[in-house]
Order: sequence, then structure tokens, then C-alpha cells
Amino acid sequence: MSREKLVNNMKKNDLELIFLFNTPALETDISKYRFDDLSKRCNKVIVCDLSPVLNADVNEIVTADRMKSETIEVITFYNWNDIYRFVRNHRFSGFFFPMFDDFYEVRFIYYLFVFMGIRYGYVNNLNADVNDVSIPKIENKKRSFSEIKRGVYNRWGRKFNLLNPAQIYFYSNNISKKHYFWRGNCSDRKTKKVGVHSYDYDRFLSTEPYEMKDYAVYLDVFFPYHPDLIGNKIVCDPECYFTNMEEIFTELEKKEGCKVLVAAHPRANYNDKKYGFRKDRIIYGNTVSLVKGASFLIGSWSTTNQMAVMADKPLVIICDDQVWQNERLRGLCINQSSFFGSPLIRKKDQIAELTLNYDKTLYEEIKAQYICSDNTNAPNLWEEILVSLKNVICE
Repeated sequence: MSREKLVNNMKKNDLELIFLFNTPALETDISKYRFDDLSKRCNKVIVCDLSPVLNADVNEIVTADRMKSETIEVITFYNWNDIYRFVRNHRFSGFFFPMFDDFYEVRFIYYLFVFMGIRYGYVNNLNADVNDVSIPKIENKKRSFSEIKRGVYNRWGRKFNLLNPAQIYFYSNNISKKHYFWRGNCSDRKTKKVGVHSYDYDRFLSTEPYEMKDYAVYLDVFFPYHPDLIGNKIVCDPECYFTNMEEIFTELEKKEGCKVLVAAHPRANYNDKKYGFRKDRIIYGNTVSLVKGASFLIGSWSTTNQMAVMADKPLVIICDDQVWQNERLRGLCINQSSFFGSPLIRKKDQIAELTLNYDKTLYEEIKAQYICSDNTNAPNLWEEILVSLKNVICE
């Protein structure tokens, strides 16, 4: 019955595409996941914000604008029963996309998928973690009981969910597709793999350059306030960090004769923070446009550094002393510098010796392996996804 209803709905273009978020669904996610384009191609798009139930700590600390749309239905859930009823009521009319992999905190969702025979797929990893997969995680050897319990589930327990594996898995990253295929509930025999291009690249192709001239852009990571850093024992003095960054930005402006702008992280809100970047630098919701019009890019450990490759722009990695003292973040910055062939700056005194250039051959190799599996030059990501989804549902 489930398959028949889905097939009929797909043929009538009435299929419900349902996206489940375990972190707050934000207004910026409409652009990030190209939902604006999807809503033009699909009659029914539903976004379910499960964060109050699945990730309450993160839900409470995020202050950025929550998702709202005239064309996308957005539902926030506050208890397990409402989630259960929603999944049950849509099990014959919707195709589900969990915007997360399979791990301990979301096990209830995968239990419902198995119990109700839900048809689902993955589009959550279409923003490739460029060169992040190979970086070992630095972990404390001492484990609490709860950590051991989560670890056992993440390594073995979740495999029971393969009684109902995903129907389809979309990837943009040829290097790490096996890694992410393993992280989700996928079966080599039952899950179809489809190579496309990343959300970032699709958005990049469809975006016009920022109108301002003679500027560089810093790809913000919302450090030290990012909710993903909660519980990671990150050491940082916010006042020192932002003072250091402003000094480096000012020195770059003097040397290169351009203004440094900050492309605020999608989850960032500096308006309620005591310490932050200079207000006239910060621009919200225009990262891609800023990248396209910039003279060069400034990054840190973020995978957004890959936009330098999309735009064929020089990239400078900054790892100030506050970041440097954190072993994992330091390692990420060093790794990103090496991977992109970009200089790494720790202090403003190093700016005088800075040379802005990039290796075009290296950039082309990175693009082919990490950003664009389908070798496209057109912003048609959701069109490709919907065609492949139709084939899977109607098989």
C-alpha cells in the first residue's frame, strides 16, 4: 500500500517530500539546501523541526531566525507522541529525508522507519566535508557509562535498522561517498547511489556577485559561540579572539588595499553577544554572493573553504592564538592550509610576507573529486534528485 500510494502521488506530482531536522531548522536553511528551488518543482514540501525533542540543548542556545516560508510547511515538534503520529499519518503519502545520519540521539526516528516501513533517502551530505574525513578525532580515553552506551549503539546497535535501509543516497563527494554511505542506514544491495553536485555549488552557479568592489571575505565559523562546540571543552577567551582577528583583518586591509567583510555563519547571531566582529563588517545570508565578488577569501577550519575552489580565488587560512591552543581546531586549520595549498596566518605580523595566489591545477582536482560528481555547470540539483527519486519510487 505504501509503495502504491507513493507511486501514484509521484505520477500526479503530489508526492510529499518530508525533511526531518534534529537541529533547529533556520531561515538560512532555505537557501543552504536550495529549498527555494525545490518548492518550485514539488507541490508539497514539509520541514519538520525535531530539535526540541532530539537536541534540546542546541535548540535552546540557537538564536538565529527559525525557518518560515509561504511555500514550505514548517512544523516544530515538542514531544515524542506528536512525532510518532506525524510519521504514522504520512507513511503512505510522503518520502522522508532525515537531515542527519544514524547515531544514538536519533535512534527513535530510525525505529519508526523500521516499524512502519517508511521509505526514505539521504540528501543531507551534499555539502561535502572537504578533507575532513581523513582527520583523526582527538578523544579522551576515559569514558562515562552514557558515552560507552552511545558508542556501542553508534558502532553496532544501529545496524539493526538495516532491516529497512534507505532507498536512495545522493552524494557529491567521490572521495568520501563510502564514508557517508556507512554513516547512514544504507545497503550495498538495496540502496541506490546517485552522484550529483553539492548544494553549495548549485547555489554558487545560480548566484550573482556581491555589488561592492575591492573587498575580501572571511568565511565565518561562529567561533567561539557555535552550538556544535557545546560539550567539546573548547578553551577560548572571546575578547582576545575577536581582538586578534580584528588586528589581522586591519593589517590585511592595509596591505591589499581592500575592506575585509565577514560572511556570517548561517547559525550566527552576533547582535546578542558581548564580543564579536566589528558591526560594519558583518553581512548575514549572502555568503555565496560575497565569495563570487571577493578579491580573495579568508578561512579557518570550515569546509566552506571549498568555495575558493568554486570561485577560483586565493584562500588564506587564519588560526589565531585562541584557536591554536585547541588541539583539534589547530589540526583542522593546518590540514585545510595543506589541502588547499593556502598560507596559514597566526598573527598580524605575518601579513607583510603574505603572497596571494593559488594552484589552478590543484583546484580543478579538488572540484572534480569533492564538489561536483556529475560534472555539471548548471544549477539543476533538485531536478536531478527528483528524476532519480521518481525512478526509485516507481521501480
